[in-house]
Amino acid sequence: MPHTTSLLSSLTLMLLLPAFAQADVEAVREKARQYEQQIKDVKDSTPGLKLKMETFQAQIKQKTEELKALGKDFDSLTAEAKRRAELAKSGEEEKQLEALKGAEGLGNEGLLLLAFTAKDSPHEKVRRMAIDLAVELGENGFPAIAHAYESLPGKDRVYLVEQLGKRKTDNLLPLLAIGREADPELRKALAKVAVRMDEGLVIVGLLAKDADDQFVAEMIDMAAEVKGENTTLLLFAAAKSGNPSHAVAALKAAADRGQEGLVVLAAAYETKDAKVRGELVRAAKKIGGDVAQFVIDHALKDEDQELRQAAEEALK
Repeated sequence: MPHTTSLLSSLTLMLLLPAFAQADVEAVREKARQYEQQIKDVKDSTPGLKLKMETFQAQIKQKTEELKALGKDFDSLTAEAKRRAELAKSGEEEKQLEALKGAEGLGNEGLLLLAFTAKDSPHEKVRRMAIDLAVELGENGFPAIAHAYESLPGKDRVYLVEQLGKRKTDNLLPLLAIGREADPELRKALAKVAVRMDEGLVIVGLLAKDADDQFVAEMIDMAAEVKGENTTLLLFAAAKSGNPSHAVAALKAAADRGQEGLVVLAAAYETKDAKVRGELVRAAKKIGGDVAQFVIDHALKDEDQELRQAAEEALK
């Protein structure tokens, strides 16, 4: 196959652009380099993150076992804990809600109560309150969540993910732990949370592994709905993944971002796939401007006949 010239190194076309347009192209190049470095940093951090995950899970397992042991030794509980336990065991919504008030300040006894009501209460309002209180405790509340998790209904697991996603700190490791064995519905909830997080690329990378194309396309659709630096980076990664269907979906989303989406076009240009090249040109045409025209002109001069024809067809 003939050599395909690079979008980011076409000096001939660059020289034909006015100075201000050359500066715009260079700005896109620089943004692409920044994103590539961020993706590399995520990949390089994987071994360290894996170790953190193992340590985190071991710590949570130990604390969860302590809660289980405490739950089997009712006589060792304080009078206040026993009072609350009786309220929780009543099965009545109002009494269970009363039992939970202030439970976050009762140490391990409070965590045990949160775990019990989250997993065993027949009342959604009670389960959600227990989840909220555990999440508000951050790292200290994770043992209660882990103790209850296997018994949580699917909709409560989704709610848990949504609440973890609202926290600014201490949420990455539990979200990754949940994502490892998430069902399709829960993965969607995780992806929706991930596109709004600074660490979203890490989570999406985990969720996208071994996922079908439909799931990744849905993730890209979610990213398309949330404008900003984080989601543009996610689209860039999808466009650069080498998967044609992912790249096409990312390009369609990028086209709606205007000038912000140009860096996603740069990521997809090196893909030697006719469908991707056609979508690239359509996106550039929709975005408009000097840099987008540079992309189109470059595509029309590609030495690969199939890619050149795909560009020509996209402009009709």
